[in-house]
Amino acid sequence: MQFPEDAMPLRRRTVCALGAATALTAALAPTRAAAATPPATSVPSDPFFSYDRPETYGVVREDVKVPLRDGSYLAAQLSRPASPDGKPATGTFPGIVYEYTAYAANLEYFGTGAAYFVRRGYNALVCQARGSGTSPGTVDPFSPQEQRDNYDAIEWLAQHPGSTGRIGQMGATP
Repeated sequence: MQFPEDAMPLRRRTVCALGAATALTAALAPTRAAAATPPATSVPSDPFFSYDRPETYGVVREDVKVPLRDGSYLAAQLSRPASPDGKPATGTFPGIVYEYTAYAANLEYFGTGAAYFVRRGYNALVCQARGSGTSPGTVDPFSPQEQRDNYDAIEWLAQHPGSTGRIGQMGATP
């Protein structure tokens, strides 16, 4: 049987993809020995899996407007370490852009997650992407405009009076 010339690469790709999927499935399948192994009771020694900085602060949260280079702003929630009286703690702290999201309905959830780091001495910013929540504009996911806005949010947090200027970012939608 003859195949058209352009069908051969497709067949070859299909066979290669099936072979790779089979190998991956076999590699990831649990073995009987692994199933019989009791679960580990301690945290792995890799620092990626543990964090030993103690909780030493409360959390004070405020709604802020992060100014953008084009004159607009991002609505955000800034959580900062608090002293026992509930006021922002004195000193400067590193910062985390904890979440940069278009899912405004999840802000309370993100704020709860950010509080984990705030209690351990970080400022945490949860931003609503342009056009979402109470941020003006139009949502344009992963666009150059959203990237510029995210950059401006990082710079704003670095310049905040309560910041050391050292900023990290985490979240599912940077």
